[in-house]
Amino acid sequence: MEAASYAFSHTQLNINLGNLINRLTLFCTKQSGLLLSMHPIQQIIITLCQTRRLATTDELQQIVDHVAQASFSTRLLKVKQSFRQELAVLGIQVNASHLPSVEIHLLKRIHIEQQWPATSTVANYVADLQQAAQAPGCQIYTYRRQGENFAGFLAPSHVTQNVRYPQKFIFVTYSADYGTIKTGFQASDPVTIFTGQFEQLTRHA
Repeated sequence: MEAASYAFSHTQLNINLGNLINRLTLFCTKQSGLLLSMHPIQQIIITLCQTRRLATTDELQQIVDHVAQASFSTRLLKVKQSFRQELAVLGIQVNASHLPSVEIHLLKRIHIEQQWPATSTVANYVADLQQAAQAPGCQIYTYRRQGENFAGFLAPSHVTQNVRYPQKFIFVTYSADYGTIKTGFQASDPVTIFTGQFEQLTRHA
């Protein structure tokens, strides 16, 4: 009876292992296909993130040109209650349960952090981030954060008029996984940015 029980368990283990291998193979195949379907610049950034290889001068120019035309993520995000309350204190009511990511970021930049002019539109905000990404003297980084591959751009801030708390730099993050700008904000120093879960952080310029 014990021998029969062992044989069954061993067979079941082989079946489960086979299923796991099949699933891993399917996952890798899908990931490979996803990578191949990406824009070539997204592929370059992902490779730089994973290998920590320094980008060539030509690659850096291609990355800058690409991000300078990239759109900001419009993925719908849930409006957190704490964020809703912060805005309410300032007399701003947000009734929607979800908003596009770019709108949430702009609301935060204008009203909470007061880093962008109150008259800024989504188009103004995105244009400022695109301009920062291609500014002379811009520092360019690649890194991974929470499993996602990014290119980061740290440029001298040009958004200094009609804002209460202008900072020395603008930091722009571009997600190579999704092909969109994910965030952009003003910062006083790189030390205040690169905290927490930054992996494979590499400066290229």
